Amino acid sequence: PIWESAASAAYIVKKYGIDPGDIVMETTSYDTIGNAYFARTQICDPMGWRRVWVVTSEFHMPRTQAIFDWIFSCEGPFRHSYAPIRYVSTANVGLTDDALKARKEKEAMSLAKHVEPRARQITTLKGVLLFLTTDHGMYSVKGLKQAPEAVSEELKNSYRAS
Repeated sequence: PIWESAASAAYIVKKYGIDPGDIVMETTSYDTIGNAYFARTQICDPMGWRRVWVVTSEFHMPRTQAIFDWIFSCEGPFRHSYAPIRYVSTANVGLTDDALKARKEKEAMSLAKHVEPRARQITTLKGVLLFLTTDHGMYSVKGLKQAPEAVSEELKNSYRAS
C-alpha cells in the first residue's frame, strides 16, 4: 500500500528540500482515529514531543481536529501536556462539486454520529485502545464481519483517482 504519510513526505522532500531524516511517518493507521492514536502512542509520547502539526484537506479538517483534540487530551501513561495542536488545511483540489458535497456530508455525519459521542465517553488512551481493538470496524475482529457501509455513487467516485 501507499500510505498518505509516505506520499506526503515524498512530496515535501522533493518540493521543499526537507531532509528525510527530519520527517517521521505514521504508517500504522487505517483512518483518522488511528492516525491520532498511533501518532500519539507510537511517536509523540515516546519521543517526548510536545508540539504537533496536523495537515489535511479543508473538507476533512473539522472531524480531524475533533479527533486529534480528543486523542491528545486523553489520559495516558506519560504525564506531560501538549502545546495546542497546530492545524493547517489544504485546498479541496481535484474533487468535483458533487464529490466535495458528498465528502463534506460524510464528514459531518461521522463527526456527529461517531466522533463526538465517543470523545465524551472515552477519556483514556486505554479506553481508545479497547474501542479500536474490540469495536472499530478497521481494527477489531468484529470489523471482519461488518457489512460495508452503504454510500452514494458520488462518494464512491470521490475516492477514485481522476
